[in-house]
Amino acid sequence: CGNLIGAPWKPGSGETPCSKCGRLSWFRIQEIDDAVLINLLPSLDLEYSDIATIVESLIQRRLGIHVVVNLSLVQYIGSTFLGHLIAAKQKVTASNGRFILCGFNPVVEEIFRVTRLDGFFEIADVEAVVPKGA
Repeated sequence: CGNLIGAPWKPGSGETPCSKCGRLSWFRIQEIDDAVLINLLPSLDLEYSDIATIVESLIQRRLGIHVVVNLSLVQYIGSTFLGHLIAAKQKVTASNGRFILCGFNPVVEEIFRVTRLDGFFEIADVEAVVPKGA
């Protein structure tokens, strides 16, 4: 949950507070070696979930961070969330880090292809960047 990085819950933002800590629950974070894995959870309103704010909180903890965003459980991505992903990548790149997306289903893959963002983002197979059991 967002408690790990101190990301505050913003009422009306589309983010559901965690039942344990009251903070964000549209994602789970795992630190793996020199990277941070952000597993996006199924969300009815992912469009208003601001991943750029989460990434900014991570960068404040460690410059040059490698961020891997696992989209395996995401069924669809709209233009607002694509904008948040672009902003997140730019923040990570500006801090000398890497921003990698993985876990595309066919619909999400098609969205990235049609918008030509497949050439903008570093995209990897989930098996290549997420350890088994993570």
